[in-house]
Amino acid sequence: MEEFLFKLQKWIENRLSQEGYVGMTLNFNLLAQRSHGDFTTSSAFSAAKQFQIDPIKIAQRIAFHAEQVQGVKRSVVAGPGFVNLTVESYLWGTWTQNILENSETYGRGASKDISVNIEYVSANPTGPLHVGHGRCAVVGDVLANIMQYAGYNVTREYYVNDAGNQITLLARSVYSAYKTLLGYVCEDSEVYPGDYIENIARELVQLHGREWLDVPVPIWESYVGSFAVQKVLFLIREDLEALNIRHDVFTCERFLHKNGEIDALFSQLSEKGWVYQGTMEAPKSSNSSVKEPKNEQLSLLRTTLWGDAQDRALCKQDGTWTYFAADLAYHMDKVRRGFSMCIDIFGADHSGHIMRLQGAIEALSAHCVHLEMICCQMVRFFFEKQPIKMSKRAGTYVSIQDILNYIDADTFRFFMVSKKADTHFDLDIQDMKSCTKDNGIFYIQYAHARCCSVLRRGKQIWSLQEGWWRNVKLSFWGKEHRECIGLALDFPRLIQSAAQTREPHVVCSGLYKLAQSFHSLWQKGNNQIELRFLDSQNSERSLANLVWIQAIAIALKQGLALLGIKAKEEL
Repeated sequence: MEEFLFKLQKWIENRLSQEGYVGMTLNFNLLAQRSHGDFTTSSAFSAAKQFQIDPIKIAQRIAFHAEQVQGVKRSVVAGPGFVNLTVESYLWGTWTQNILENSETYGRGASKDISVNIEYVSANPTGPLHVGHGRCAVVGDVLANIMQYAGYNVTREYYVNDAGNQITLLARSVYSAYKTLLGYVCEDSEVYPGDYIENIARELVQLHGREWLDVPVPIWESYVGSFAVQKVLFLIREDLEALNIRHDVFTCERFLHKNGEIDALFSQLSEKGWVYQGTMEAPKSSNSSVKEPKNEQLSLLRTTLWGDAQDRALCKQDGTWTYFAADLAYHMDKVRRGFSMCIDIFGADHSGHIMRLQGAIEALSAHCVHLEMICCQMVRFFFEKQPIKMSKRAGTYVSIQDILNYIDADTFRFFMVSKKADTHFDLDIQDMKSCTKDNGIFYIQYAHARCCSVLRRGKQIWSLQEGWWRNVKLSFWGKEHRECIGLALDFPRLIQSAAQTREPHVVCSGLYKLAQSFHSLWQKGNNQIELRFLDSQNSERSLANLVWIQAIAIALKQGLALLGIKAKEEL
C-alpha cells in the first residue's frame, strides 16, 4: 500500500508540475469513514495558499490525474478541497498477501544511514530505580526499538553519574551503616535511607571485617564509594532486566574526569571566547523575593548565546567541575563517536537543562549534530484508590519493584508508553489488570489471541500448508474488511511517523484502533452470517478471511514487539 501511494503521489505531482504547480507535494492517508472512499488528501489547501488559487480548482486537477492511475477506481472532490479516492478491490488482496510474504520484517524501514544515540534512564547510582526512572526507561527502550525498526542505526546508552557529591554521600551512608553493624553508634543524619544501604554495608563487613575502621576519610570514601556504586548498579541492572530493558553502552562520568576530557572541553570553550570570569545571580531566598548577592568569581559559559536565561558556571568555587561541565564533556564524547543525532530522555526536573545543553553541543559540533531532549512527567500509582506506598527497599520513593509486585512487566511497559511522555497521569492497578476494552494492553492481546484461535481452527478444517494464502482470491472483500485491514496496512507509515516525531505512544494508539476494528467485525459476525470468519460450506470466503486475519495478527505481533511485549496466542 505504501509503495502504491508513493508512486501515485509522485505521478500526480509530476503532472501538476507540468501545469505550473511546481513544488507542490501530496500526501494521501486512509479515510476514517470508509463509506466516503479509501484514501483522502487535503493537499489542495496548502497548495491554494502557495499558488494563491481556489483550493477546489487544484482539488479538481488532483482528482482528474488520480483517475488516470491504474488501480484507482474513483476520485471525488469532497467539501471545499478534499480529494477522496476509492481503489480497485484486488489491490487490497495484493497488499494483504504482501504482509504474509514479509511477516518477519513487515513494517521495517529501509536504512537511513543516520547514527542515533538514545540515552535513557541514567539514574544516579545511589539507589534502586523508582517509577519515574521506569517511565523514562520504557519510553527510551520503545523509542529505540521503533527508530531501529524504522531504519535508523541506534545505540542505547546509560550515563553513570559516578562522580560528585551524591557519590560522596553514598559512601558516607554505607560507611555509617558499616560502622553500625560493627557496634559503633553513628549519628550522621545526612544519609540515604533504604534497606539496600544496610545490605551493601553487610557485604562490606563480610568481605573486609573491621579493616576499614580508623582509616583516613579520603581513603575509605574512595573505596567505599566505588564499592557501593558497583553494588547499586547491580540493583539497577536487576530492575532494568525485570522490565526487559537493555543498553548497548554504559558510560561512566568518572572516566571523563580521569581522562581529562572536561579539562580539554574547557580549553576548547575558552579558545572560542565563550568562557569568562564573572558572578552568578543567586537564587531567591525561600521566604523572600529578594535575591541575595553572590560575589564569588566563577568560570561562566556564555549560554545566553543560545537563549538561556543566564550564563552558567563550569567550575565551582572549590575548583571542582560542575555537573553541567561534565555533561557537556559527555555529550561531546558522543559527537566524537560519530553520532549525528543524540536523544536524551530525562525526568521533568531536567527541563531547565535543555536549551543551554542543546545550544552548546550544536554550536561545538558546527551544527553537524542534532540534540533532542524528551522530558517524562511523573506517574502516580494507586491501589484500591489509595496511593501505593514505598517499600523499605528503596527508602523514600516507590520503586519499580514495588509496582512489579502488583503487575507484570508487559503491563507496566504498555502503560508507561501509552501516553505522550510530557503527560502527567494517575494509574490504578485494578484498572491496569482489568479484562475490559478500557484496558489497552488486554484489548490488544485479546485481539491477537482471537486471531490465533480463528487461524488454528481454519488450518485444522482445511489442512493448510505453508504458503497456502498465495492462491486465495481476495477481491470480493467488503468495506468492513477493508477498514480493518487498512489499519494493518497503515502500520509501516505509523512506525515511520512514531520514529520521526519521537512519539512511541502513537504505536499504542494504532494497535488499539486495529484491535477495536477487529473486535467490532467479530461482534458483527455474531449477528450477520455473511460476516462470520469461518464457514465450512463456503471455503472461498473462509480462506479469504483467514488471509486478512493472518495479516492482522502479524501487524499486532510486530507492534507489540516494538513495545517490548510478547503477543499472546491464548488468554
